Amino acid sequence: MLFAVISALATPAATSADAPMSAAGTTVADATSQSGLCLDISNVPLNTQLPEAPAGVIAGMVSGSAISFNVEALQAGAVMYQAQYSTGSWAGDVKAFPIDQSTGAALRDTPLWSAAGRLDERNWNTGRLIVTYDGVEGVPFRFSDLTEEQKSALDPDWTTNDAIAAGRLKHLRGDQSKEIANGGSFRNRASLMGDIVHSSPVYQNGVLYVGGNDGMLHALDASNGEELFAYVPNLVFQGLRDLTSPSYEHRYFVDLTPAIRETGSGIYLAGGLGRGGKGLYCLDISDPFTVHSEAGLAENVLWEYPRISIPETERLDMGYTYSTPSIVNSNEGWVVIFGNGYCSPNEKAVLFVLDLLTGSCIARIDTGAGGCNGLSTPAVVDINNDAKADYAYAGDLKGNLWKFDLTASEASNWDVAYSEGVEPKPLFQAGDENGNPQPITTRPDVMFHCFGSMPGYIVVFGTGKYLGSTDLTDSSTQTIYGVWDYGDDDDDSEYLGRFERGAARQLSNQPDTVGLLEQMEVYYERLEGLHSRVLSDFNPDWVVARDEDAGEEPNPSASVRNHAGWFFDFPLPKERVIRDPRVSDGKAIVISTLPKRTPNAAGGDSIVHQINACTGGRLSSPQIDITGEGMIDGQDRIEVPDCDYPGETIRAAPTGILFPSMVSSPRILHMPDGTKIDYFSSADGDILTLKTKGETQGFYYWRHLD
Repeated sequence: MLFAVISALATPAATSADAPMSAAGTTVADATSQSGLCLDISNVPLNTQLPEAPAGVIAGMVSGSAISFNVEALQAGAVMYQAQYSTGSWAGDVKAFPIDQSTGAALRDTPLWSAAGRLDERNWNTGRLIVTYDGVEGVPFRFSDLTEEQKSALDPDWTTNDAIAAGRLKHLRGDQSKEIANGGSFRNRASLMGDIVHSSPVYQNGVLYVGGNDGMLHALDASNGEELFAYVPNLVFQGLRDLTSPSYEHRYFVDLTPAIRETGSGIYLAGGLGRGGKGLYCLDISDPFTVHSEAGLAENVLWEYPRISIPETERLDMGYTYSTPSIVNSNEGWVVIFGNGYCSPNEKAVLFVLDLLTGSCIARIDTGAGGCNGLSTPAVVDINNDAKADYAYAGDLKGNLWKFDLTASEASNWDVAYSEGVEPKPLFQAGDENGNPQPITTRPDVMFHCFGSMPGYIVVFGTGKYLGSTDLTDSSTQTIYGVWDYGDDDDDSEYLGRFERGAARQLSNQPDTVGLLEQMEVYYERLEGLHSRVLSDFNPDWVVARDEDAGEEPNPSASVRNHAGWFFDFPLPKERVIRDPRVSDGKAIVISTLPKRTPNAAGGDSIVHQINACTGGRLSSPQIDITGEGMIDGQDRIEVPDCDYPGETIRAAPTGILFPSMVSSPRILHMPDGTKIDYFSSADGDILTLKTKGETQGFYYWRHLD
């Protein structure tokens, strides 16, 4: 049976509480300076609305990542987990909140526990299990176990006197005796847990895993918030000494949501660094409750990538790992798949595939698209239900939507799906009305074509980026697309090409009869306290003709006008997509973000859309409870202009709802009445909700493998 698995792990993206900031965390292979980078990832305050907190005081906590739950449906014992941080003290926390059993509301006034509070009560030396990686294997995070290079990262003069280096390591473990407030020289901390900005907590078998900008991945007991262990990637060692400095200026370290997967033989975690550096790490987390020593914990560290011993060609393709990895089975066994990220030395868009257990690179697929480019998070799909990866779709900063063919039995034959001769070609290239490429920084989502007689897949994605200070003022048009990948595996030439608005040939690799259907905004007003957007509901013309090559699926018609997808241009200045879209039950759930910058703050708004994934237009029936009555019915329509009869009006279902805050990707709880509640963590730390229609799985989706 074909079905969808919603997997909305937060990709690196900003909220009003986490405006673009420098990727200043470093790796062993990278200098700390950001000079010379082709892409602007420059310093911007995370939230200058928050006052600077004095030592020992945590200012108002805000949130920049998604929440998580310990269940999928509302039931007794349901708990919500939210990561938070303070820009005043750069302290962080994860809190657990009970869920009201009748309404689904998070009871945020009565948290069950605070992970930061529990950690502050632990003995920094005997009460914590912390390990790192020495380039070959896991080792305890103790000074005597570090390599010479790691010791030099803590203090270049350690060979003469190692007291400072050893003291810094103790400080990083949680020793506060040498902080300035206690007569020492190290930075004062309001809490031992550092800020958690873009990493969302991931729940797995009673444990929460979350990355922090104290240089650690934290594993927390979900029942009480106690830290089970922490991992310090060797990849961030060069920046750790800054965390002890009294003049510390915020930087990122472990700033990406980890991916977790049960393989049948174990449970594995693969994590990147986001803005914190260029690399990945992998841990075996099969038995987190049975590890009671750092020596035992060190045995669960599998690898970090890149290693010192890898070919220089691999290292030069590694950028800042904004791409959330996918742990999937393949024809070559279990692998980790990710985009190379941004600001690599080669500045190209490259797909990496690593062996899950060894970290060896078994495939590195270079698209050839360079010039300050990089590959974003891929969507990995299984189309034949054999539980193995078939294709990966991913966008890049040049607006290219790439399809990678992973169906061959050997990884050496995996490649970009489309080409002209030996030159790789993207499935589609997004461009605005002026011909400028539209960057794709989020993961696309994919479904079978909505008409059963049509071959291929609809790929839904949005454009826009929010990585550096120049993005705050970028008003270029950004777009939501749904494009039809109709191509046969045996024909590498059946890609759509470059989108050229207004040209006689709208898609550069298609006949001039083939284009994209444009949907438009027909209503955007505030009514009864709710700001709603309604789109048009035009229908695409899906017309095909027989492929002249025997045995191949039909192609878009070259004789009559027809469509190979749809698009909707955002009408508001600076509106863009920086959250992963999600397709479910024929609906595309897409969050657009409108960054704002005032003299005192970086902030913005969000519009949560529910779009017909087949047409790009509004849905025919209401999907959201806009009246607050607790049910979704005909009352959840609004009066809008009728596009077919000018001057007339109709009652239509809202397509988008505006939140006066920048929100994260939603997490979902299914309700007993068949509806569901979408929970959004907002930049100010609040939890916003929408009650929406439930999902009918098993219609025309396949599962994501991640």
